[in-house]
Formats: sequence, C-alpha cells, structure tokens
Amino acid sequence: MPSRRRPDYRLRALASDVNDTVVKVPFLLRVYTKFGGSAYLEAERAYRKSGKNKSDMITFGYRIVDSMKGTSLNRIEGYVSRNIEKGLIPGSREALAKLKDKVTLALITNQIPPIAKPIAEALGIDHVYSSTSVEKDGKLTGSWMPLNKCLAASSFAESLGISLDEIGYLSDETELRGHVGFNFLINAEPHEDKKVDGKTVFSVKDFSELLDVVNTLVPENHN
Repeated sequence: MPSRRRPDYRLRALASDVNDTVVKVPFLLRVYTKFGGSAYLEAERAYRKSGKNKSDMITFGYRIVDSMKGTSLNRIEGYVSRNIEKGLIPGSREALAKLKDKVTLALITNQIPPIAKPIAEALGIDHVYSSTSVEKDGKLTGSWMPLNKCLAASSFAESLGISLDEIGYLSDETELRGHVGFNFLINAEPHEDKKVDGKTVFSVKDFSELLDVVNTLVPENHN
C-alpha cells in the first residue's frame, strides 16, 4: 500500500452507503423484484435504456418504491432481516465491527427504511439516515422522498459535536465528495488517492486496506 500523508484533521466518524459498498446489488434487486414484481422489472428496463444519469436514477427510485406500494413494511423488513447474510459484501461486517472501536458509524443511503434498518442492524450500525417512504396502515403508499445526503452528513456531524472535516463517507457516489473530510472507494480502479475540492478520496482495494487507512487517520486518543 502506498504511503499516505496524514491530513491536518482526524477521522472521528464514518458513514457508509449501501449499494455495492456493504451490500451486493444483486441482493437489493431480488428485494425489489420480490415486492415490486413486473412493475419493478419494467422500471428497471426503462432505467437501463435511459443511460443511467443522475436524474434518471432519481426517477428510477420513485418507480421502485411505487412498484412496491401496498406492501407491508414488516414484510419487507422481515425478508431483508432473514436474508441479509447472503447479501453482505464479504468482509464488511468484520471490518465495520473493528472500525466501531475507532470511529462512530452511520448509514447514509437512499434505501427506504424497511430495507435500510435491518441492514444497519446486521452491521451493528446505530445511526441510520435513509430516504423517506410514505406509509399508511403499515403499508407503502408508493410515495417517496430521496435523501439529501449533504444534509444527512451535517446532521450526523452536529449530533456528534464534530465538524464535517472529521467525517468520512464510504461510497462510489460523488454527492458527498468535497462536503466531508474523507471519502473512501472500495474496489475502485486505479487504486490511487486523489483530491476533490481539496479533500482526499482514498481508493482502497478491500476492507482490509480500508482498516489500514483508517488506522492512520483516527486521533491517537480516540478512546
């Protein structure tokens, strides 16, 4: 692993996305297909044809939740809880358990609450910031509000009494780059760190290397 110069500030908290970061995308697609059926599959086909830009992704999110309208939140949450072991990225749970001794963990994701909550529980993550799905009588209505991840990161920092410069984000998305102090990419090519808006984006090959990098960034008196 190449040597990395320590920044002037230290990592005190780490938030993670879900998709292809701690959970395999095929697992999430199985959840959507089970509860969204043909309506979800139609939305997925349209998204693939669209070119997958940012606006198309948000539209896809609305259509995913709409395809599951009328479904009990308990059914979705129960299914994810029972099957999440198959969906976790190898090494993610073990790495996050070790990181929890060094930094405060959060999940910041556009997954809806009945999907995000059991994932966070399986990973031992206490702070969860997810998108908003409107419910009635314990069932999805099909209405959905995407999460503003920048606001979520700010709320996370405020709840801990730390600055955004002391928060890291584990994701392949760009929304928080330049907004928080540290960004981490796993399985990114090439494995080279870079600067975005003056903040370092660390590119690591796996969770083992992520642990090594975090160890160089946490305060010496983190305990």
